[in-house]
Amino acid sequence: MYKYALLLFSLVLLTSRISHAQVRRGTGLVRPNYQYSEVQLHAYTGRLAIKPESREQFLQATRTIAQLARKEAGCQSFYYYEDADTPSTFLLTSTWTSRSALDTHLAATYLVDYLDRLPHWLATPSPLTFYDILKARTTMLQVSK
Repeated sequence: MYKYALLLFSLVLLTSRISHAQVRRGTGLVRPNYQYSEVQLHAYTGRLAIKPESREQFLQATRTIAQLARKEAGCQSFYYYEDADTPSTFLLTSTWTSRSALDTHLAATYLVDYLDRLPHWLATPSPLTFYDILKARTTMLQVSK
C-alpha cells in the first residue's frame, strides 16, 4: 500500500511540475486567449544620465513639468525615477490616452522650454522613445489540442 501511495504522489508531483512549466511558458494544455484591440495608450520614456552638477536644476524643472503635465487633458501618468544603483540617472515615463493629447503636450510651451534646457543637463545623449500601446485582455482559457 505504501508503494502505491508513493507512486501516486510521485505522479501527481511530476505532472503538476510539467503542467506548471507548460502553462508558464504558454505552451501547455491551458493557455490564455488574448484579443488585441486598437491602440489604447501613447507613451514616451527616456533614460537620462544627468551631470552631477546639474542634478538639482534638472530635478526642480522635472518636478515642475510633471505637475503641469498631470493637469493636462489626456495625461494618464507622468513619473520620473532615479536609478538607485546609478546616481544622477533617471527614468522618465509618461502615458497619454490619445495621440492628440500627446501632441498637445509635446507642443506645450513649458515642455518645449524644458526640452531646450535638457541637453545642458545631460552627461550623455539620451533619446526619448515613443510607444503606441495596444490593449490586450484575456477573454477566456482554452484547452489546446
